[in-house]
Amino acid sequence: MESLSSALPDMVDAVCEFWSSVGDAAGYHLQDSRQLKAVFAGDIFPARWENAVSTAGLYIDTIILPCPITRLGTLLKAEPSTQIIKAIIKHVLTAMTYRDIALGGCAAERFQDGFALLEDATSRLREDFRRLTCC
Repeated sequence: MESLSSALPDMVDAVCEFWSSVGDAAGYHLQDSRQLKAVFAGDIFPARWENAVSTAGLYIDTIILPCPITRLGTLLKAEPSTQIIKAIIKHVLTAMTYRDIALGGCAAERFQDGFALLEDATSRLREDFRRLTCC
């Protein structure tokens, strides 16, 4: 638990740095596109049992989902606790279920190394989450 709680602030910083470098371009791309868009709001991230794509995907072309790490990162830095760490892990694992949908079947060879690292990190997160919730 201590190693995870010490690593999360750096991960939050890295994700925030990523979004600060690509956020404007992503926003302009979404503004310029002509499809029907929806923004998920009201919670940190859709619950694992509420698949936003299956409920709204028939009517909406693009669903903009929030980044759970940036939403919870401020809380983590202000008051680190096991509850916040559990919430980050839970929502990141839920976000990972949207990966294949987000890529739309265009997982090229160039992404395979990144996917392998992501799968490894995801399985470690699942194991850490199991340990946190069982005790």
